[in-house]
Amino acid sequence: MKDTLIKAKNTLGALVPKKKKGRVVSDIRGSLLTFDTYRWVLLSVFVVALYYMFMASDRYQSTATLFIKSAEADAATIPGLQLISGNSAEQQDGSVLTAYIHSYAMLDYLDDKIKIGEHFSSSEWDIISRMETSPSREGFLDYYRSRISISSSLDSSLIEVRAQAFTPEFAKLILDEIIMEAERFVNEVGQRIAKDQISFIEGEVARAQDNISGLRDNILKFQNENNLLDPEASGIALQTAVNTLEAELIQLRATEKVQSGFLNDQAAELVATRARIDALEEQMELERAKLVSEDTTSLNETFAEFTQMKFDLDFAGQIYATTLAGAERARVEAYKKLKYLVVVSPAFLPEDAKYPRAIYNLITMFIALSLAYGIIVMIIATIREHRDV
Repeated sequence: MKDTLIKAKNTLGALVPKKKKGRVVSDIRGSLLTFDTYRWVLLSVFVVALYYMFMASDRYQSTATLFIKSAEADAATIPGLQLISGNSAEQQDGSVLTAYIHSYAMLDYLDDKIKIGEHFSSSEWDIISRMETSPSREGFLDYYRSRISISSSLDSSLIEVRAQAFTPEFAKLILDEIIMEAERFVNEVGQRIAKDQISFIEGEVARAQDNISGLRDNILKFQNENNLLDPEASGIALQTAVNTLEAELIQLRATEKVQSGFLNDQAAELVATRARIDALEEQMELERAKLVSEDTTSLNETFAEFTQMKFDLDFAGQIYATTLAGAERARVEAYKKLKYLVVVSPAFLPEDAKYPRAIYNLITMFIALSLAYGIIVMIIATIREHRDV
């Protein structure tokens, strides 16, 4: 009996058709991919389209092209080398200018000058596009950066600044004020660097000049105290006098020797000769004492001190001359480092609203939502399939 029941069960099982796996997935997807579910995608796109048609405020964009030029002509730059290195002076200056335009300093300047915050948060514009009435400082800066965009060209180092506003006049006004403040910033930075360099070198020149003046005063004081115009010349003259006295003394001693051979010691001529010899010896000792003396300052010591002072003065004069030459070079280098903001293309008054890009945004939104809808449907179908199996 048991075997009969098992055979009957198997026979019935063979007669009942089995569901195919692919058919199950197809049925699940078919139940999900309906207009009732997909209508939410269409409804979302339709709501956004209504916003663009009846609520969205137009935004106008003004554009200007800038270039930072250095006074130094970089003639030695190899064409195309800046493209390889990517680190030219113009690109660095452009990065600095970009950071300043997007800084709190520029935002504060624009808000004080043209009340940019009042324009962006005015109730005349739609609530989605405008800025909140009392934003935080960080939120204000973020909104400002979203409306002021900057791009630079790698090959030409040109800087393109774009400003958006809800009226064409205010868009141009924002950009004009940005250019004016950026020009002041570039000039101020270049002049401050040049002024610092020139001030430093001028301080060195003044210090060297004061050193020369002090050394010159010391020499004059030394000459007055010693009653000597030139110790070197005085020493030469004194040495010449000693040499002359010594030569005359030698001659008189020779004369004395000759006279003592035929005259007695009391002879007038011999006595006179010996008196002259004594006088010359005494005078020569006095003159030699002026050159070298242990009791008072000798002429040699005076000459050595004067020579050192003169050497210091000459050395200070060389330093002063070198400093003057360095000052001239510093002025030239400082001039070369001056920067100028060149307005290649000034801000213009836009006529057509560039933003919002309604058609582009709607198409992008429709495609994105459709893709998201398809992915969600596939995920749900896969989950149901595994649950039913």
